[in-house]
Amino acid sequence: MNPSIDLFDVKSYVDRGCYVIVDSTLAPPPLQSCLALGADLVVHSATKALAGHSDAVLGLFLAKAGP
Repeated sequence: MNPSIDLFDVKSYVDRGCYVIVDSTLAPPPLQSCLALGADLVVHSATKALAGHSDAVLGLFLAKAGP
């Protein structure tokens, strides 16, 4: 099942030095900024936010800037 709707403390994994990938389908950027919390990669579903319910299909794959 994707997403599984399990919640995790992103910052705690970042603080441990883990490589963090977040499926942020249910928490879009206005609700949670995973890159600002230190995640390395974030996946968003942008279909409803940008095009309504079924006019288009759009996803975003974001990465933090390199060193």
